[in-house]
Amino acid sequence: MGERFCESDNLTLEATMSVATSILVFQRQPGKAKELAEEVKRRSEEWNGPDHRVTLGALTSLGMIWGRTGYYSEARRCFQTVKEHAKNLFGETAGDALNELAIGDTYAAEQNYVEAEKQYLLAKKKSDELSEPIMERAVCISLFRVYVAQRRLEEAWPLTVQVIKTIPLAGVLRVNKVWVTLGVLVLLNMALSSISTGFDIVIGVSVATVLLARWL
Repeated sequence: MGERFCESDNLTLEATMSVATSILVFQRQPGKAKELAEEVKRRSEEWNGPDHRVTLGALTSLGMIWGRTGYYSEARRCFQTVKEHAKNLFGETAGDALNELAIGDTYAAEQNYVEAEKQYLLAKKKSDELSEPIMERAVCISLFRVYVAQRRLEEAWPLTVQVIKTIPLAGVLRVNKVWVTLGVLVLLNMALSSISTGFDIVIGVSVATVLLARWL
């Protein structure tokens, strides 16, 4: 009975985190979203400990909220904490590569492209080990934006070829043209958007990646 009760509490916390994310993305109320995320983090730490997936999920959301409001060092601190604790729960997974990308985005938003590139290359190394096409696309696009920002075009353009190679063309041909167009627009938006608005892009890219993962 106690285990079922605890799991019920965790489901409530996860539902609260979903509400916080919706408030951040759709209602654009980072203050309210932050309040909910901090409450989930506090309760989950008490009930589950610092390594539990709900605790780490709340920390990730807090990092997104801090980044969205321009507090990049605070965001980075959240993502670094997740990085330190996540291996105890998941091991080396796509989530680890995504976390490296998030840390890199905080540096990129501060126009510290050297550190951003280091983080993106760490994400690329993990992505290469996992051999997941969607993750490879995300890493290549992040590196592309950093290279373009530094006017290192000779290194940037080959990444577009790598992105194209990760797309299963046979699957694309079976997809409704609307979704193909959406995918192209997403890639163009990532390439052309200012890197200083990285956290707005991160949220949009996350949603778009889910859509592309579903339809490609």
